[in-house]
Amino acid sequence: MLFESAGLPEQYPLARFIIWARESGYLEVVTSAVEAVGKSLDKEVHDLYVSPVIARGLLEADPSLGDSVRDVRELLRTQFPPATKDITDDEMFDVMDDVLRLQSNSARKLPLALVVLDEMQQYIGEDNEKALAVQNLVEGCSARFESQLLFVATGQSALTATPTLQKLTDRFAVQVALSDKDVESVVREVILRKRPEHVPTLKSKLDGVSGEIDRQLGGSQLAPKAADKQDLVPDYPLLPTRRRFWEMALRAIDRAGKAGVLRTQLKIVDEAARAVADDQIGHVVGGDFIYEQQSPGMLQSGVLLKEIDELVRSLRIEGRDGALKSRICALIFLISQVPSRTIGGETGLRATAPFLADLLVEDLTDDGAKLRKRVPELLAALANEGRLMRIGDEYRLQTEEGAEWEKEYRSRLAVIRDDASRMSQLRNERLLQAVDQALGGLKLIHGMSKTPRKINQHWGHDEPPITESDVPVWIRDEWSITESTVKKSAAEAGDESPIVFVFLPKREVDQIKETLASHTAAQDAVQQKPTPQTDEGKAAQRAMKTRIVTDEERLDSLFQDVVAHSRVLQGGGGEVTMSTLRDAVETAARRSLVRLFPRFGAGDNANWGKVVTRARDGAPDALEAVGHHGEPTTNAVCKEVLAAISPAGIKGTDLHRRFTASPYGWPKDAINGAILTLLAAGNIRAAQDGKELSGPKELPPTHIGKVTLYKEDEPPTVSQRLAVRGLLTTAGIAYEAGQEGPQIPALLQRLKDLADRAGGPPPLPEPPDTDHIAALLAFGGNQLFRAVADDHDRLRQDLDRWRSADRQREKRELEWKDLDRLLRHAGGLSIVTAVKPAAQAIRDGRQLLDDPDPLRPLLEELTDALRIELQQRIDQLASAQQAAVHELERWDDWDKLEPSDRQSIIEGAKLTAAAPPDISTAARLLEALDAIPLSLDSRCGN
Repeated sequence: MLFESAGLPEQYPLARFIIWARESGYLEVVTSAVEAVGKSLDKEVHDLYVSPVIARGLLEADPSLGDSVRDVRELLRTQFPPATKDITDDEMFDVMDDVLRLQSNSARKLPLALVVLDEMQQYIGEDNEKALAVQNLVEGCSARFESQLLFVATGQSALTATPTLQKLTDRFAVQVALSDKDVESVVREVILRKRPEHVPTLKSKLDGVSGEIDRQLGGSQLAPKAADKQDLVPDYPLLPTRRRFWEMALRAIDRAGKAGVLRTQLKIVDEAARAVADDQIGHVVGGDFIYEQQSPGMLQSGVLLKEIDELVRSLRIEGRDGALKSRICALIFLISQVPSRTIGGETGLRATAPFLADLLVEDLTDDGAKLRKRVPELLAALANEGRLMRIGDEYRLQTEEGAEWEKEYRSRLAVIRDDASRMSQLRNERLLQAVDQALGGLKLIHGMSKTPRKINQHWGHDEPPITESDVPVWIRDEWSITESTVKKSAAEAGDESPIVFVFLPKREVDQIKETLASHTAAQDAVQQKPTPQTDEGKAAQRAMKTRIVTDEERLDSLFQDVVAHSRVLQGGGGEVTMSTLRDAVETAARRSLVRLFPRFGAGDNANWGKVVTRARDGAPDALEAVGHHGEPTTNAVCKEVLAAISPAGIKGTDLHRRFTASPYGWPKDAINGAILTLLAAGNIRAAQDGKELSGPKELPPTHIGKVTLYKEDEPPTVSQRLAVRGLLTTAGIAYEAGQEGPQIPALLQRLKDLADRAGGPPPLPEPPDTDHIAALLAFGGNQLFRAVADDHDRLRQDLDRWRSADRQREKRELEWKDLDRLLRHAGGLSIVTAVKPAAQAIRDGRQLLDDPDPLRPLLEELTDALRIELQQRIDQLASAQQAAVHELERWDDWDKLEPSDRQSIIEGAKLTAAAPPDISTAARLLEALDAIPLSLDSRCGN
């Protein structure tokens, strides 16, 4: 590309030779030598390695290049070898520099150069290596030539269209996207440009046939628009409606993605303009023109079946109407490829006789009336011949396999149409679907508390039940009941009935029946016929699926029409008239809320949530959040909730169920707020899994449904509260002011524990009687509070007595153990006969905790006797040791022994006097006796 733009040979070695010859000053001489023999250097250079003329010219220019023509040829082959592989990036950049310098007027400065890479997207495709090559090329050139060189790349899509192209985003910083307007401008400027002197004549002619132009494709998305007026002259001989039709058709049939390419559009418009160039002004291009122009590509891509193309072509030679029949079939094919729905909504374009006639008009003056008469006749003829199939007022192309599918469809259609039960079921399903679509997502927000409500659709002959919280909407249709019966039911229901009555009238009965049967027959055919393997079979299946889509759209429209004409009645017979079923049902349902929940107003306040929070915190004025300043029991909601709670108890879920239903319909926050407020005030109590809750703090709103609530008696008086507080303080049990009740069970348990410690097995006294405490524990709530307060004198005495016994018990039990140990050590002493009977009397008489202490005298007697006996034993031992040592000293040989030996013998015989034990206290005495009992000492003595 670079060499060609500079007038150089395209081959790299030949271009390098020309550049070298020019830089060396040989080019003019060589050119003259070649031209002298009647040749051109542009052609002769292709024989560079064998041309004697070029070799002689070089020798003439510079004899030092060689001694002969042969030498020069070898030099050229060596210097500019044939290219057998791709050149490197550096070689390319060097030769680009040389080429640019050849184009420069200044030897020291490169010229500004523009390199255009046309259709770069098509060249790269999904090839990452090509993308990398382009990236390296642009990057290398930018680094080498900086701002002297500008790259421009073109393509059908933006650089972000594919992951491969995205890699080039940083190399092409400035991106320019061409819009449809840009393409239209190019088409008008290049092909459809009109000579100014002919514009008035063309405009006058088009104004004269404006009626024909304005009726083209009326009622479709492609119909004429006000903006088309200014485009009629620039676009002629194309009508704006046909351009829009072509755009849709080309997008649908273009699997190669070339429809949006500017050159493709230029080609189509150019050929279309040529087709009518010789006709009189007022002739336009037919809508079927692009079929002939695009058919080769459609056949190749598989969009167009060969059987269909052969049918279209064969019709052209079938008599006088053959060409028109062929054009009709071509248009039917193109329309069948256009989607029925686009982003803009329904296209409204169908292969009907009026639309086909519109698109076939070429002579705007005369063709319209003729074609609108002739086209329906030819369509009927083609349908009778089996070349087309008619679906309602639409036509489809028919193939051999398509005929088999059509036969299957017709067979099923007849069976379904005559099956009254199935038709009724299908119709009911559609009615239900249409009403669901109309009422879907309908939500009712009730009152200031914004309590959500729902509607409950009820279908059938039986009157709907009045549910707990939903507004019943009774829907019936004219296929199963008369309008008068529905009106009568509404009137008889009465003005207090919350039921909303909906009546769906019969509309387009025959069309609904036929379309339902057609849709179901087509679905059954597609689902139950084997999957086709041939292109013709697949096309027939697609056609059947298209029929399903078309019927589906028609059914939606028919049943939406039924819904649009529905009637809504209130209980009592009053009709609710609104623009839509949804609005009418919503209005009626809001009125029904007043009938369903006549007592809702008492609990309708947006601040019940604040009451819940404050009541859990123990605030006595929690109800002030909803504007109530009196006692909780005088609030309307609290009063109703308290009345529903019995002393026997009721589950929280039952309360929720009762007060969210008719006639209350209160929000859960209102019910929870009332429960927690009553609980904090002591009017009720709560238990979960048999365990009493101490107050509202232990009851999260989410757990209210799980607890059992009990009605309480009147709350305790101030004096009763003071009495209970005194007991709690004496027992050392913490409590919060106003929350003494929850701590009473702990008080009674403390008394029971102290009673258990105040008695026991002998020698402890009998456990005290706690039946009165058990009787108190049988009460609950305020009853328990008052019973404890009334019995506080006895309970305080019990508390003092049993606490004193508890403190004595530990000390006396230790003394009893010491007495037992001392008796065992005193066995054999005379003191035992005096003390032991007394100890037994204490055991038998359970006198351990008596006052004065019965153990102390016995312990003192035993201790004194044992201390005397032990001291005597110690003295006897010391005397015996001394006598034994004197005996050894009288031995004749004793002095002959070494002092160390004498000492060893004395120690070995344990004749050394030991330090006497400490027996100054009773505890030390017991320790000494435990270490060496008197019984052991006696045995040693013996």
